[in-house]
Amino acid sequence: NSERQHDILILILSHLQSHGYIETATTLLNESRSVETLAKYDLADNIDLMQVLKEYDEYYKMKFGRRPVFCRRNQNGVNNNSDETVSRKHTRNKRRSMNSYHGRQSARDNSTDPTVLPPLSTN
Repeated sequence: NSERQHDILILILSHLQSHGYIETATTLLNESRSVETLAKYDLADNIDLMQVLKEYDEYYKMKFGRRPVFCRRNQNGVNNNSDETVSRKHTRNKRRSMNSYHGRQSARDNSTDPTVLPPLSTN
């Protein structure tokens, strides 16, 4: 799985660089947890992101008889990837994961700090 993530980052970096998004590629490289590792690799000669999408498109059409949907129109016409939206989604997902971790008791136990874990039972 980590090798696949590594390959995806290399594909994205190469795509950004080849299409002139040098600052974006540099930022992605800097934000990556494995900057040194990514800098050591180049994309293989026989592959690029466009080719991966094209081959997946062909595979999907062959298997399901229709093209895959890579993108969809937003319901409200607003970019769902804006910082504010991403922040709200992150907070909502964090709350959901905390609630499921705490057995959905965080709202009932009147805890002021949701990051404090309950004591382990010794049953």
